[in-house]
Amino acid sequence: ISPTTAPAAEWMKGLKLGDETSDQLVEKLSSPNIWWRINAQRLLVDRADKLSVPSLIKMVENMDAPMGRLHALWTLEALNQLDTDIIIKSLQDPVPGIRENAIKLAEIHLPQSPTLSKELLSMTKDPDAKVRYQLLLTLGFINTPQSAQARNEILFKDMNDKWVQIAAISASSSETAELLKVVISKYKADVPAFASLVKRLTTMVGMSESPETIHKLIQTAVTHDPQQGKLWQAPMLEGIAMGIEGRKSKSAKSINKFKNEQALLVNTFFDNPLSDIRKASLQILKIIGIDNKDIAKKAIEKAVLIAKDEKLPVEKRAEALNFMSLQSGTQEHMGLLKSFLTPEEQFPIQLAALRTLITTSSDNSICHYLLEQWPTLTPGLRDASLNAFFANPERVALLLDAIESGKVEPTSLGWQRTSQLMSNSDEKLRNKARFLLARDDEDQVSKDYQKVLQMKGDEIKGMTVYMQHCSMCHQVRGKIGVEYGPDLGTVHNWLSKNIMANVLNPNLSIAGGFDLWAVELKNGEAIQGLIASETSDAITLRPGPGEKKLISRQDIKSLRSVNISAMPSGLAKEINQQQMADLLAYLRQNK
Repeated sequence: ISPTTAPAAEWMKGLKLGDETSDQLVEKLSSPNIWWRINAQRLLVDRADKLSVPSLIKMVENMDAPMGRLHALWTLEALNQLDTDIIIKSLQDPVPGIRENAIKLAEIHLPQSPTLSKELLSMTKDPDAKVRYQLLLTLGFINTPQSAQARNEILFKDMNDKWVQIAAISASSSETAELLKVVISKYKADVPAFASLVKRLTTMVGMSESPETIHKLIQTAVTHDPQQGKLWQAPMLEGIAMGIEGRKSKSAKSINKFKNEQALLVNTFFDNPLSDIRKASLQILKIIGIDNKDIAKKAIEKAVLIAKDEKLPVEKRAEALNFMSLQSGTQEHMGLLKSFLTPEEQFPIQLAALRTLITTSSDNSICHYLLEQWPTLTPGLRDASLNAFFANPERVALLLDAIESGKVEPTSLGWQRTSQLMSNSDEKLRNKARFLLARDDEDQVSKDYQKVLQMKGDEIKGMTVYMQHCSMCHQVRGKIGVEYGPDLGTVHNWLSKNIMANVLNPNLSIAGGFDLWAVELKNGEAIQGLIASETSDAITLRPGPGEKKLISRQDIKSLRSVNISAMPSGLAKEINQQQMADLLAYLRQNK
């Protein structure tokens, strides 16, 4: 792409790369033009001309041509002419990118050339982070004590990088337990990376190890020792919970093996002095349930007493109310839970009671109750209440009726719920939602905002507008904000009118990979979000910024694109024309 006034490109004039000799093609491997390099390499591989090998080896040794060395190495590999000595020399190359690729090549040749292991093990102190990262991945294929020690050395040097942690645990699963011991022995509570690594490792244990191994870990994690203060216990429990949940997503029956943990976890929840451990214990209990009626009855009675006791700390009472959500489907304590929803009660108590009320209500009466209480609910409680209306079509209809009557303001929904309503699988509900929530006169809005294109915007003020209205879902050039929607740093060379059109009407064009998907589960639950990743067994959905949900394909009833942007329309109601001009100025700056 070039300006219309630019002269025609000359660099390809008279070029017929296919007519070049193999030696001439080897010379092109060091060209500054990537098109020449990749096509010269392609032709050399296609020709499979063994007579080009001496020239390729000479190029590998050419210290003035780093790109030539790189292409020559992989060309020799493709021709099955790359020997161990060349790889060893390349592992010591002064250019980090060459060393990184040499490690990849060494990984391929390890089965035939085990002597490469010694060379790789000597590279743990390489000054380049990418080289160390690739080395960590490759060492995972070498199952020796020396390799494990080298991997740990790299891990603890670079463990603040989450990808380094993932690379470290990509080695054989048989080494997970041993690595966990090492991490715990070095644990530093003031370094968050240790907690995340413990969580990753115990997630793997929870998903794949035997119930006996997991039982021992749980016992270790819940044992309170006031003298030692084992701050790794909570991350360990959280990881086990995630692992068991992953196991449950593959087979619901698999959690039956953990029923014997119920009493231990219940006792930990009530007796452990550390809040994080109590919460992690409850997290596991919510996954495995409490099917022992005697344990459940006594535990709920104890939770009720704690929740009622106003002398206890707010956090303890709120936790007890959350515990009561394990008693799903019963009406026994509805009156008690409702009694906490009073203005004089502290907010954490109200919120915990409300959430448990919603979780344990099996019919639609909870929605009628919430609408009756709507005028007295604070914004935080209203936000939590709205989640109750998405459980089934009847509840969605109640919410839409409340919006239509003016009892519930559309602005209280938020973008995610608005999108979910406007893409409901029920055609009647979907059409009503779109009528109620997208009935702005878009033509009039666009007409009114044409004035913006003639206004001078202020980049600094535009950044403030961005932070208030855009940063919760977007970043600019990988910075300032949350990575969820497209990076807005990519639009700096768009025309102002095109940026504004997409801001005012998000459905005008939806960037690839950022379309909204609706997932209906076999248990009746409906979830919407962006697809973050997928494997043969599961998909990872992003329902909102900072959220991720792993869904087993076995649990999916239907999966469809809803052809609607995750970004809600209506920004014109929230910012004035000058603010729009400022926002455009900020987004169009090339900094």
